[in-house]
Amino acid sequence: MEKTVLSDVSETPFAATTLASAPFDNPDADLMICTPDNVQYRVHKLILREASSFFADMLALPALVPPKSAIAVDAIDVAEPSVTWDQILRIAYAIPPLDPIPHDRLWHLFEATKKYDMPGVRWALGQVLAGIPYTSEENTLRAYILAYTFGFPDIAAAAARASLSQPHEAFVPELRLARSNVHFRWTEYRRACVDAATAFARNKNIFNHTEWWGKIEGWGHASSQPQTSHPGPVCPLTHMYNARLGGTYVRRSLGEYMKQSEAALQLHPIGAIVRDPRLVTALVQDALGCPQCAPNVRSDRIAEFVEYYSTKIDEAVAKVSIFDDRIYWGTHSRSPFATLDSIEHGVTVVSSGMASGCAI
Repeated sequence: MEKTVLSDVSETPFAATTLASAPFDNPDADLMICTPDNVQYRVHKLILREASSFFADMLALPALVPPKSAIAVDAIDVAEPSVTWDQILRIAYAIPPLDPIPHDRLWHLFEATKKYDMPGVRWALGQVLAGIPYTSEENTLRAYILAYTFGFPDIAAAAARASLSQPHEAFVPELRLARSNVHFRWTEYRRACVDAATAFARNKNIFNHTEWWGKIEGWGHASSQPQTSHPGPVCPLTHMYNARLGGTYVRRSLGEYMKQSEAALQLHPIGAIVRDPRLVTALVQDALGCPQCAPNVRSDRIAEFVEYYSTKIDEAVAKVSIFDDRIYWGTHSRSPFATLDSIEHGVTVVSSGMASGCAI
């Protein structure tokens, strides 16, 4: 607090001051809060003591200046402007705010509740924070910064996850106020999610695993050499030898689909990306490219593979935690697959470093 003075109001000059609106204009109040923009709030010590352990301790001390009359009112000069104190006091008094609390005011309000140790007000502000819709990257980033800084880990994690489907170039003023590690974790979390999401497409042995092979058997994978004449087990029109996908014969479109999905996941590491109709349509059209093979191609099998791939991506990304210190210190593995078995289990990232607050 830049300035806190407990004094007798009769000796405190209030030039060009304004009395706050009801209910903070009560003449029966026994304490006056004076803001730097010259607004006076008449409040009750009992309520302020209950709301703030800071003021409870302060008001337990003897008055610095003995009262000169029976109607003297103690006054406290505070550093925060009236717009902050009006919202804090209305929450403390359980009075509905005159207007909804703007989201860009939450940082200053949380700072005040931290400074004056007001857990009840902090909880109420947390409800406002939880109500921020992730409809824009600015909203999502603001919610994350506030939640991470002021100790709402569930909200911070939800906002970070929501950001994966959004552009990653937003700026909000809270970035200038937060510690640098808060945004650094945000960035490193996204990189770790990209690594987890793209690991399937980057794994050369992915279709050598039984369950993955089963999803493309009959329409996307062949085990024998291509034939120069057709019909044959491998269609020369639609298949190619693909060393990138484990040295197997796969449909050209499958190889291209995996390549394109990896590129798309670099921007938005979420399972829905690989279900993009443009990617899936190209995959299906190529599978139907040979008139002799087309009758044997089942679109439902292709859809089953795409859904399986999408689910595996979401499962892997869900295991990445923004609170993992390995992400923060840059030691998180960029390759989540150590063995073929790990393909089935995705990325294992243990959440750590979060108990009550978020910021380190």
